[in-house]
Amino acid sequence: MHSRKVAAKSDGKSEVNSLDASSPKKRLVFVKSFRNPVTFVCGAFRLVVGVVYIVVVSLFVHVGVFFWPLTVILRWLKHSKPLAPYELVERLWCWGFLKVLGVEVIAEGTEHVVADPTIIMFSHASNLDSMLVYGASPVKPKFIFKKSLLYRMPLLFPLAALLGHVSIDRSKIDQAIQSLEKAARQIRDEHVSIAISPEGTRSRTGELMPFKKGPFHLAKSVGAPITPAVIFNNFNLWRPKQLLPHCGDVRIRFLPQIPVTPEDTVESLQAKVRCSMEEALQSNQPTVEESGERFLPGIVFLSIVLSSAYVIGRFLF
Repeated sequence: MHSRKVAAKSDGKSEVNSLDASSPKKRLVFVKSFRNPVTFVCGAFRLVVGVVYIVVVSLFVHVGVFFWPLTVILRWLKHSKPLAPYELVERLWCWGFLKVLGVEVIAEGTEHVVADPTIIMFSHASNLDSMLVYGASPVKPKFIFKKSLLYRMPLLFPLAALLGHVSIDRSKIDQAIQSLEKAARQIRDEHVSIAISPEGTRSRTGELMPFKKGPFHLAKSVGAPITPAVIFNNFNLWRPKQLLPHCGDVRIRFLPQIPVTPEDTVESLQAKVRCSMEEALQSNQPTVEESGERFLPGIVFLSIVLSSAYVIGRFLF
């Protein structure tokens, strides 16, 4: 069984601290092997449902032009959140996607997110993390995602960019700096919270990787408080390079906010955030009971899609 670990201290020394799954106080969900034909079929079913959900619901959002007149009115009224209708749709999209995959999200520490805007820095070890954070966060942050996703998932990420999420090309320093400056303007001018992984990418091992400096330059430039967040059991359910997702429970814990002062440096902020996240990952591990397969949400969704397709086909042809 794999569990979230701490891979490196802020001083650069490698130190692996395994969270012993055999301990009754630190036990996470048992991960079933896909060598079992039954669990393979279950995983394949979840993958199919997830792909259908992304295609159907994303297309619906794309053609949801009826929201745009409402956003124009909100802008004319100088509303502080003119994209609020789409933000609600985004949250419902994340909630629905997790539901059809059989993933239940348990949020802890939401009372710590007392400042908005804030920069949410979350541990990143799964394909589900951005949806987990957006669905569980008491604020509606904009995410910073790698630019290549615009071409790899053309149904999702161009729409995300249109709605204010920021793409970043980490291979080109100048463009990466421009993307961070765009995020900084959103925080200052629009009072929008930002969500970003300080690790820069998904962990391939479930360990907390060394932090990049970019997120802390962003925090330093705008002075917004940092909200660390750690996610438990996400790696077990859908780790990087794993084709078929598992179902189960995931806990996301928001930690006390870290204020950014003029005296702070990028290095000191890195150390503070890393210390906070390491401490949370090593202590007070949540106990999540093993869950069985969850088919009902996916079956209901597929039934609705197929029934709607049948009715539309009968009407047109």
